[in-house]
Amino acid sequence: MASPIEKVIVLDDSDSNVLHWEMLLPEFKLQVFKSRAGAEALEIIEKEGVQMAIVTWELQSMPGTVLIQKARANKRRKRMPFIIYSKRMSDEDVALCRELGLENVISLPFDKPKIKETIQKILDNEANPNPVEAKLRTLEECIAEGRPTEALKMFGPDLSKKGPHLPRYKVAVAETFLQIGNLDKAQKAAQEALDTDENYLPALYLKARLFTIAGKHDDAIEVLRLVSEKSPKNIQSLLNLGSAYVSADKIEEAKKTVDTISLLDPDNKEVKDTKGKIALKEGDLSLAAQLLSETQNGDEIARFYNSLGISMVAKGEYDKGIETYQSAVKILSNKAKIHQLYFNLALAYRKKGDTENELGYFCESYVAEPAFEKAYASVARALQEAKAKGASINQQQVRAAAERRAAFLRDNPAFAEKIKAKLEGKSS
Repeated sequence: MASPIEKVIVLDDSDSNVLHWEMLLPEFKLQVFKSRAGAEALEIIEKEGVQMAIVTWELQSMPGTVLIQKARANKRRKRMPFIIYSKRMSDEDVALCRELGLENVISLPFDKPKIKETIQKILDNEANPNPVEAKLRTLEECIAEGRPTEALKMFGPDLSKKGPHLPRYKVAVAETFLQIGNLDKAQKAAQEALDTDENYLPALYLKARLFTIAGKHDDAIEVLRLVSEKSPKNIQSLLNLGSAYVSADKIEEAKKTVDTISLLDPDNKEVKDTKGKIALKEGDLSLAAQLLSETQNGDEIARFYNSLGISMVAKGEYDKGIETYQSAVKILSNKAKIHQLYFNLALAYRKKGDTENELGYFCESYVAEPAFEKAYASVARALQEAKAKGASINQQQVRAAAERRAAFLRDNPAFAEKIKAKLEGKSS
């Protein structure tokens, strides 16, 4: 079977090193691109659809490990294979390579037979991933695309067997349960991942996130602080720590963490997300909108907006919460699934006693996600209450929700049968 890897980039500002790769790589029938600078390399990777990178750690403009973290920040390149090579790497950098899952670290001077063996192994693994790896990738794709029902169907004994893949599988299980709102099962699976490997970074990140969701901000910060101390050049750990500080209202600590990230990676786009969260916490919605306008983490930002809005409404700050939700919808309309934002906006209007807007935004929530039964039930209840109160009803929004319902049930007969059985069960 032909390898899916056809294009490779070599990133090095040493002409002699680049020449070595240019002479070796054509043996593998690969199209070779080259770059002397990290920012240019990232542009080439994106523009040309490069599938593998060979990177020197000593690059002056951007350390190789920073480039790898930036490249893999894009979900499409999460598992992009890299070869990193170096004359010297500190223990700290070697540890970071392990955290990033970099198994292909080569020491200079070049050992041609070993390099050829490494490249061939990568090409073979990508062409014919073992069944467990192939299934894990599909499972993770379902999770990344917000399809937890499909992910659930993939759970099984083939993935739950002991092996190096087990912590990764348990994290996928936890993420799936988190998406369907079962926090107890998510916490259990996350802990099982850590029981298998106490240093497994994705499980530690998830554990911190679950602490934040539960309102245990200090616990989340402690997990991420320890992780960052062990590996101070891991940008993702620092980004997560900065977000945890924001959630805990520790704004000054968040700003210091952002400054640390900027020293490692001055052009880091995700820093804008953290700065946007800080602006939200400080009540500067216009600055938040500006900072978050190019976010690539829309769903995560939507969760943050939701948490912030819920907190405001719980304090009785209805108008402030409503403004926050509306700002979120405007910013994230093309960047995230926003049905939960609409739903919580409707709840805020309900708390305020505004029946018309409550009904309207429940309709918007259902139209945005027709599998969200909670929104449909809320539309039906709010419509009855609006009629009973003689409140104004936006018939166009109600009609749009009804038409979306009919189309969704028609296109999803299994779901329609499930709803029918549930209704018949209630009536009996």
